[in-house]
Amino acid sequence: MSDECEDVPYKIPSYKIYKVEDVPLLMKTQKALQAQGLCDPWLRNEVWRYTEKEFLSEKSRFRKTFFSGLGIGIVLTILTVVGTTFYEKYTKTSENEVCDAANNNETCDSINNEVKPELKQD
Repeated sequence: MSDECEDVPYKIPSYKIYKVEDVPLLMKTQKALQAQGLCDPWLRNEVWRYTEKEFLSEKSRFRKTFFSGLGIGIVLTILTVVGTTFYEKYTKTSENEVCDAANNNETCDSINNEVKPELKQD
């Protein structure tokens, strides 16, 4: 083997440190397979997924996956709502400008900026 891979910035761990006996869930799987007369020779390759030192616990993986950007998302949502509110407040056209185009017998709905006819009472 050549020495060209010696200057890598990481260290590849030995396969011997991963033991099925260290992970209770995989031990249960191994015993269930043995009860059926089966053997999984590649089960050792899954041990790294269950070592908290290298791959965190199941709960922390869940939290990291689904809640990693939650704080930033909430802050950006609040900024968007506040910014939109201020923008609409200071750039809103006056009610008179919108209603001037309407006929004299109609009123303007200031919420929807729609022209609605007046109801005549007889």
